[in-house]
Amino acid sequence: MLTRLQGDGRISLPQGMRLRHGWSIGQSFRIVEQADGLYLAPETPVSVEDVLGCLKHSGTPATLEAMESAIDDELRERHAGH
Repeated sequence: MLTRLQGDGRISLPQGMRLRHGWSIGQSFRIVEQADGLYLAPETPVSVEDVLGCLKHSGTPATLEAMESAIDDELRERHAGH
């Protein structure tokens, strides 16, 4: 599939692709840079109920920047070579 970068920095995704993936206006994406280009990963909403079991933690809390960096690293690892 081919698309073009617009003057304001936007890239359009075809309607058929958006429908197949269930993406609608306002969908958030994480952009991960890789050696050969970019990878778009849709952000999925998470409720408090989804993470209640993960809340127990001892030690120094991680910063938001550290958590986002860990997510980016994992996405790079999962999609290396794609």
